Amino acid sequence: MKRINVEKLTKVVKTRVENDLSLHNIRGASLLVGQGGEVVYNESFGFADSSGREIGEDTMFRLASMTKPVTAVATLMLVDRGLLSLSDTVEKFYPAFENLRVIENKEIREVSGKITIENLLSHTSGIGSGAAGANIDRHASAADLASVEAYAQFISRQPLSFIPGTNQEYSPTAAFSVLTGIIQRVTGMDYLDFLKRELFSPCEMKDTTFLPTEDEWARLVEMHNRVKGENAVGRTHDGCVFGNVPAQNYLGGAGLVSSLRDYYNFASMLLGGGLFNGRRVLSEEAVRLMRTSVFPSEPGESWGLGVRVVTGEKKAPLPIGSYGWSGAYGTHFWIDPENEIVAIYMKNSCFDGGSHAVTGRNFEFDVYSALE
Repeated sequence: MKRINVEKLTKVVKTRVENDLSLHNIRGASLLVGQGGEVVYNESFGFADSSGREIGEDTMFRLASMTKPVTAVATLMLVDRGLLSLSDTVEKFYPAFENLRVIENKEIREVSGKITIENLLSHTSGIGSGAAGANIDRHASAADLASVEAYAQFISRQPLSFIPGTNQEYSPTAAFSVLTGIIQRVTGMDYLDFLKRELFSPCEMKDTTFLPTEDEWARLVEMHNRVKGENAVGRTHDGCVFGNVPAQNYLGGAGLVSSLRDYYNFASMLLGGGLFNGRRVLSEEAVRLMRTSVFPSEPGESWGLGVRVVTGEKKAPLPIGSYGWSGAYGTHFWIDPENEIVAIYMKNSCFDGGSHAVTGRNFEFDVYSALE
């Protein structure tokens, strides 16, 4: 295991982030690096909004797709308890998925096949993905988006982009929303209540939720935009954490808000093989499954269950075996078991987000430039 030179890391990150601030690439950001179970770097830069509110320990961020690993963990908890199996078919919980249809060359046809829980977790279901699913929410009415159940039923009526298990294409919201509905049906609990009891409380994640209180909305960073090279306020929708989807929909793939420290606790639990402060939250086997390649997505990289997995040296600087995820609004994290590293970058921006965000990629290089 290589050790982080904290002095070097502090210097290189400060230079990088201050340059981004000067170019208005970001308005503000919070960064954290842990190694060996200890936080070795934790600093915030810039501001949370255009009024000059400073980013602090209690600042909250829209996680966007960094919600997906949380829903993956919730699903695997039920697998641990024998309430779900990765091979369970979706139609077992939502019979409307029994007769599958695929859209090809703008034509819809019926196909044989079944969608499994593993398909949903690994983006191999064909639900809401690819060209067929890119604009799925544009066809949804306000009633379709109003709740977990309504949205799952709406998704069940949409054609797939491919036969389940034959391909892998990213599903931004739909597949993980079906998982959310399944979790509610299996547990008989409201999904947020389940997360609070089984995950957020054990991992001391007091600032993570789908439904921000008035105080939490006030602590949320403002969406950042850049117009003609200058800082601007990005558009958001009242009462919505992600896009125009009401917060009460509990988007299992994109709807959480959280703080830097909360997400560090979550990622630390995964690095610890499912343990947090000595308490078993998830089995070691479930963590292993989560970070195991299911279907190659591109050279040097694959997707496991709710996470990106580094499988080759082409994805340097992260070593093989590292895993994590990114969010559309610029959040980014990874776990490096080889060097016992957890690293998190938090910002909220309506540009430079997702897996190819420059800020997240640069943070990876900066952390590993300080490894000795």
